[in-house]
Amino acid sequence: MSDIAILGLGIIGSGVAGRLASLGLDVTVWNRTPKSTHLGAVSSPAEAAGQTRIISLYLKDRQACMEVFEALAPALTHDHIILNHSTIDLETVHILAERCKQIGCSYLDCPFTGSRIPATNGTLAYYVSGDKKVLEQVRPLLEKSSKAIIYTGKMGNGTVLKLVTNLLSATMVQGLSEALAITKAHGMTAENLLEAMTQNVVASPLASFKVPYMDAADFSTHFSLDNMRKDSTYAIELAREKGIDPPQIGLVSSIMARLCEEGHAEEDFCVLASQFNQ
Repeated sequence: MSDIAILGLGIIGSGVAGRLASLGLDVTVWNRTPKSTHLGAVSSPAEAAGQTRIISLYLKDRQACMEVFEALAPALTHDHIILNHSTIDLETVHILAERCKQIGCSYLDCPFTGSRIPATNGTLAYYVSGDKKVLEQVRPLLEKSSKAIIYTGKMGNGTVLKLVTNLLSATMVQGLSEALAITKAHGMTAENLLEAMTQNVVASPLASFKVPYMDAADFSTHFSLDNMRKDSTYAIELAREKGIDPPQIGLVSSIMARLCEEGHAEEDFCVLASQFNQ
């Protein structure tokens, strides 16, 4: 039996798989498109479930989660624990939790914050919701890929917090794009902007990390624009479910959708800065 199965080898899943393997864990992996460079690869989600009791999902969206779960379901037993790290909508979180309840296995809503570098060096932060006793069973494993594990309470709370914090990231990078464009148009530099921000309440790790990439028009992917666009649609759904009309994220979501259509979908979401490139 392996220590864990990771299903989904995108930027985060592959980073976590490599991190855990480097620490000596026996890691089973599966990806929709086979990636032969990963040891422990299996041919199906069901085969992965046959090799371990702990299964982590790092999948793109709700459709992928539902499709992979249907492939997993026949192989699941009362001993299995599903850790869903995918950023999906709240309704799908509850559907999957209920399906696991019917099967008799455990399910934790366990999205994360962090991108390529934190996945590789083990400094993700997990927002966990569901049965706290299940969390304590898997905590030692989650600690190997994270700097923080935040328990958020009832099922789905983790996803709500992940979506609203991504809402903030998207709207902040749009604001940074506008601020950087105006600063440079008036003959100053990105360094001038960042120095000014250090003495202002708007200073943030996000700005310090993203602005140099934006200034250099280096949009190599840490977190893709299409994933941020997708998450923005889920955040809007969350708001509207409670009668809230969120105009700011609605506008940024439409800008991200346009940029995706123009061919920037797989670039980093700081490609929002390209709106102002001359």
